[in-house]
Amino acid sequence: MSVKELLRSRLARLGMHFDDEMLGRAEAIVDAHSERPESLHDIQLMSIAVEAYRRPESPEIV
Repeated sequence: MSVKELLRSRLARLGMHFDDEMLGRAEAIVDAHSERPESLHDIQLMSIAVEAYRRPESPEIV
């Protein structure tokens, strides 16, 4: 299973249905912060989802 498919599935289970653009943003955030995305806790994944909702031109929160 790809990272994108993993994220789509896990986010859907949390009630967060992402379109491809937002899912791509979430994948980029995960790639930047975790070598093992499958090990992320739900709260971490939810935080990533919130960041992915932000507009791309918004300043990045670190």
